[in-house]
Amino acid sequence: MAVNDSLLKDKTGFFRKIESDKPETIRALEISTLATDVGFEWDNAFQILDKVYEELTELKIEMESVNHTKERLDEMGDVFFVCVNLARKLGINPEEALHHANEKFMRRFSYIANTLSERDIKFEDTSLDQMEELWQEAKRIEKK
Repeated sequence: MAVNDSLLKDKTGFFRKIESDKPETIRALEISTLATDVGFEWDNAFQILDKVYEELTELKIEMESVNHTKERLDEMGDVFFVCVNLARKLGINPEEALHHANEKFMRRFSYIANTLSERDIKFEDTSLDQMEELWQEAKRIEKK
């Protein structure tokens, strides 16, 4: 049975406060917060984590299918949206968390680049396993 698209439109203006010019993680946070304000909420963070696994499984299925570009986009978006919900439930700002992850990745990858440069080794002459070893070294250094 085909879905009537007019049924899926926000005729009530429920999401009118959501500005389209904000970063998508913030929009997702605001969208989910509006929904939780009226009781559309998981009981605990573990239920959201289970939903993350469910969405990842759905993404994996689409990744295994040939020519499912739109479906992959949809499922990847679902993964992000549910992760933003998990961040919200844990009291974590998703933009701050992503910024933190970006900075951490750049620090660790810079360690790889710097170490290879000091050893006069080019990236193209380095295996993924060798880079992973340096990545783990960078993690150990950070923990000290």
